[in-house]
Amino acid sequence: MVELKRLLETSELKTTLLKDVLDKKKQPRLHFDDRVDCISLIFVEPQSKKIVHYLDENVSLLYDLETKEILGLMIESFERSFLPQYIEKMKRVGIIESGVFNE
Repeated sequence: MVELKRLLETSELKTTLLKDVLDKKKQPRLHFDDRVDCISLIFVEPQSKKIVHYLDENVSLLYDLETKEILGLMIESFERSFLPQYIEKMKRVGIIESGVFNE
């Protein structure tokens, strides 16, 4: 995989909107695109352009270009790569049984 240059460091991203959403227990919008095998969890709808900030080869944060606020999370190669790699860990911490994901 080609090394990507980050526009900014992860520590520079802001979590004010994300914290507000979590404090109010708002439900994020979950979307799975089976054509590209990508799952998105959107906490806040963007007011400007979304930027993808990769954390690793599968997982990235989505943030607002202008405010640097984290808007959501995206996992690429979800069924093909991510899920097989982490399914046992997800079961151990209760994510599978909680109804977030179903086998």
